[in-house]
Amino acid sequence: MTEPTQEQIKEFWEWCGFTEKGTAFVWPDLFEYAVPLVIEKIREKYDNCRIGFAWNLLFSWWLRNLVNDGFKDPALALFWELYEVMKNG
Repeated sequence: MTEPTQEQIKEFWEWCGFTEKGTAFVWPDLFEYAVPLVIEKIREKYDNCRIGFAWNLLFSWWLRNLVNDGFKDPALALFWELYEVMKNG
C-alpha cells in the first residue's frame, strides 16, 4: 500500500474521536488512542475474546503486512492494519 491520503488520515483520527481544529489535526500517538479502539473492535468481532487473543491477532496481521505486502516502514504497516480493522471490522 501507499501513503494514506489526507482524507484517509482525517477519517481515521475522527474514528478515534478527534475532531479537526481549524485547518489541522494534532496527530496523536497510535498506541495511545487508535490501538485500544482497534483491540476493542477485534474483541467485539470475536465474541468478546480475551485481550491477549485480540493483541495476538493484531500483531499477526501487522506482521503479515510487513512480510507479505513488502512494507519497509513498520509504522505505515501498522496504520494500514488499524485502518483496515476500522473500516471492515
